[in-house]
Amino acid sequence: MTVPGKISVAQYISEQIRLSGKMQQEISKEVGFATPNMISMIRKGTAKVPLDKVTRIAKAVGIDPIHMFKLCFAEYYPDVWADIQRVFAYPVLTSHEMDILDLVRSANVDNPKVRTDEERQRIRAVIETLKPDNAVND
Repeated sequence: MTVPGKISVAQYISEQIRLSGKMQQEISKEVGFATPNMISMIRKGTAKVPLDKVTRIAKAVGIDPIHMFKLCFAEYYPDVWADIQRVFAYPVLTSHEMDILDLVRSANVDNPKVRTDEERQRIRAVIETLKPDNAVND
């Protein structure tokens, strides 16, 4: 089950495969599936991404494996994901999110805080520029 307004794992994988330009057979071979049929089933949402294949799928289609794990756990095992987040007591960040956080920290602003709705809107406007046209972010 997906959260309203959020893309499903199946939709995300489908879009990332399309953007990669690779054939399912090629991806299936790189991931270690016996047949490309498993990729088809994942894309249709009739099969879950096996957690032991997440990093291989991410590498095969050029996406961030942490983001992929987060999507899979949030959709397939939401209670487990909530527990993982509580246990670690901080969010698990992707390499892209870390890049943005590093930029904020390198600005040498002591305890940066968004104080107004206007500031929040300006920051969101900058973040919107990071989205590629007609693509799902990894």
